[in-house]
Amino acid sequence: INAEYMGILLQIFMTGIVYLLFLFCLGNSLAANYVDNDNNPFFVKTETITDPKKWKLNLANHHAPSPLNSTNPELILGLVTIESLDSHVLHLKMVNESGARWEPPFFNTRQMRDYHPINITDMNFTYEKDPFTFTIKDRETAEVLITSSVKNNGSLKFFDKYLELGLWYPHKRIFGLGERSTPDFELCHNRMDCVYTIFGKDQLNPIDKGEFPGGKQTYGNHPFYMIQLKNGKFIGTFLMNSNAQDAVIYKRPNDEMNVIHKIVG
Repeated sequence: INAEYMGILLQIFMTGIVYLLFLFCLGNSLAANYVDNDNNPFFVKTETITDPKKWKLNLANHHAPSPLNSTNPELILGLVTIESLDSHVLHLKMVNESGARWEPPFFNTRQMRDYHPINITDMNFTYEKDPFTFTIKDRETAEVLITSSVKNNGSLKFFDKYLELGLWYPHKRIFGLGERSTPDFELCHNRMDCVYTIFGKDQLNPIDKGEFPGGKQTYGNHPFYMIQLKNGKFIGTFLMNSNAQDAVIYKRPNDEMNVIHKIVG
């Protein structure tokens, strides 16, 4: 495990629509009248929007700095860059302001095809300042496709050796995460909660039903899953991270679902 890297790549697909989110989330100031929320203590301190296709946000943490002797300090400052790479591709990158960290190489989609970036607001991407959360909606129906809102049980936690990102989706049929032998290829089949470990391991029996506490990882690392919407379209999410991680799935009433990504470093 590389303790010097914490990052996530989210790649969200729909029929005819692709959103691509990069979150290399690494990462002091305190605000008045703040109600502490341990699920997401980060807020937008300043924003710079000189280019409608590229935004920059400076994040800060409401929590006080971790003690100097802490073995897993919480990250305090972060820089977020949001850039439109194509009409259906959005790049969101978060880094720790206190210093550079190693990142795995990324194959840019620009090398694969012509690209036509558009204004970020035209992609139906929005964010809230306090706490910092983001939402993407379908441009045709305005239906929420994905959100990290704490109102929808979203979360955002960053420590030196632990990262957590909780996302909400508008349906609960999910497929993917690599070599998982499940009925109809559906994850969390006939279950309301499950966990899938992603960290390559040579195992004779790769069957994984998502039973807690997890740990039944398979040969490869395939952090990609698809979610089927009520209208039959699919959203696909790709998580780019080389560290050991768990994808914890909680199905909610009314065809809703949370996927919480827990990554160790």
